[in-house]
Amino acid sequence: MLEEATISFDRLFGTQDFLDAFQNISTVNKLCFISFNINMLEGITCKFENQRERDLIIDFGQRSSVLSLVSLLKFAPHIEHLYIRTDHSILDPVSSEDEMDEDSLNSEDEFDEDSLKSQDEIDEESLNSEISSDSLASLKYVTLINMKYNSNQMCFMKFLLSKARSLQTFDVTFIYSYESNGRYGNACRELTECQKASPQVVLTAKVTTHGM
Repeated sequence: MLEEATISFDRLFGTQDFLDAFQNISTVNKLCFISFNINMLEGITCKFENQRERDLIIDFGQRSSVLSLVSLLKFAPHIEHLYIRTDHSILDPVSSEDEMDEDSLNSEDEFDEDSLKSQDEIDEESLNSEISSDSLASLKYVTLINMKYNSNQMCFMKFLLSKARSLQTFDVTFIYSYESNGRYGNACRELTECQKASPQVVLTAKVTTHGM
């Protein structure tokens, strides 16, 4: 039984051969996946029945990247450990702060609001329409690193907390930046106060000055 696989996709993307390739690796126990600015997994139908652990690099500034993550969760009904490292794009309003001038920083709230009211914004309703609580029934451990306080990331984290009823640990690491220092307190408070499906979940949030 295949337990580990490395596959390179190039010209196959969007073809039936591309989708069939996932059928050939459906027995793996662990899957490492990098999501790009397209939903690479749209149309897959095979189940990853043996998969217990998933290691992902996701760009929450790209709706299609988030949908790739959703597709993976939908077809791995027994996933227990979800490890996500965030890759920040130019569509991430917070990740661009270091390149802003003083005037831009003074209008930071307006910049964030305008940036996120776009085709790449996600909300709880859209996530509910894509993935059910049953798809997260086995999820026990969630680790997220390189996170920043923006609406897409917060929406996804609160969604997981509200749906994963077997969740035991939820560890999130935010990247520190001077300009958004006040945001992290808000983020931790929102995560602490949001609805949680699992009564035993232990939530840990911390800040680091270095990306991972």
